[in-house]
Amino acid sequence: MRPRLYLPIQQFLVADGEEAATLHELAAEYGVSAERIRQIEVKAMQKMKSSLAA
Repeated sequence: MRPRLYLPIQQFLVADGEEAATLHELAAEYGVSAERIRQIEVKAMQKMKSSLAA
């Protein structure tokens, strides 16, 4: 998975012992809208699901 997809998902789902970042926090960090972060999350989850199904 490309870093552009992986990093926001990692920060959103896995917080390395810290609180997980919100969509709005990630949006501010990456300079995109919260909706775009949500779209990236959906795309990444679809890729992970298809990888597991194969």
